[in-house]
Amino acid sequence: MEYIDLEGTADKNGMTFEGDIFEVEGYYKNGKVKFKVEEYEEKKWNEFNLFEKIEDKMEEIKFLRGLTEILTGSTMILLSLYLCLVIFDVYPVHYIYFLYFLSYLISILHTKLTEIGKYHSAEHMAINAYENSFKLTIENLSKQSRYHSLCSTNFATVRNFIMIIGMIFNFDFLLMYFLAYSLSHEIIDFLDDHKKRFAIIHKILAFFQIPLYTSKPKDKHLYLATKTLNKLIKLESK
Repeated sequence: MEYIDLEGTADKNGMTFEGDIFEVEGYYKNGKVKFKVEEYEEKKWNEFNLFEKIEDKMEEIKFLRGLTEILTGSTMILLSLYLCLVIFDVYPVHYIYFLYFLSYLISILHTKLTEIGKYHSAEHMAINAYENSFKLTIENLSKQSRYHSLCSTNFATVRNFIMIIGMIFNFDFLLMYFLAYSLSHEIIDFLDDHKKRFAIIHKILAFFQIPLYTSKPKDKHLYLATKTLNKLIKLESK
C-alpha cells in the first residue's frame, strides 16, 4: 500500500485521523471503541462558494497560504475586537496583545485539565509509529515521541514568538498578526523539510509542545489511537 499523508487532531473525547480519501474519528462509547467515517467529496470549481475559491487560490501561494488559517470564527472575533478598540479608542490597542496571549493560556489550561492532552499525545505517537514503519500496537506507540514537527502547536509557537516581538517593540497588532500567520507556515514547513540540519530548533519546539500541549497518555488513549489509525489505513487500502 502506498504511504498515506496523515493529519490528525484530538479532542476531549478522542481523536481524528485524516488520510488521502477518508477521515476517521475514534471515540469511546459505553467503554467500547466507536468510529465515525467520512469520505472526501471532490467539489468542482463552480460548486465552491466565494470564500472557498479565495482559500483554494491562497493555498497555492507561499506566504499567503498561512493566512487561510485566519478565516476561522475565533480569529475573526479577535480581529473584530481589535477594530473596535481602534475605532472607539476605548483602551490602548496594546491591550489586544494581552487578550491574544490570554486566549492561548486558556487553550493550554483546557488541554492540560481535560483528556485532550492525552489523546493529543496518543495521536502524535500513532503517526510517528506509522511514519517510522512500526506495527500499530500499544507497546510500539509507547516508545514513540509525543512531539511531531508538523503539529499545529508548532505553528502557534512561531506565531507567538513573532507576536512577542511585536508587543516588545510596540508594533501595530494587525500588522504583526498577519505577519505571524504568513511567516509561521513557511518557517515550520522549511524546518520540517530540513529536520537534521535544524535539529536544535526542533528540540526547542518540542520543549514547548510536549509539556504545554500534550500529557502522558494511558493505555486506553494509545489503544484508541491504534484502532482508529488502523481503521483509516484499512479504508485507504481498498
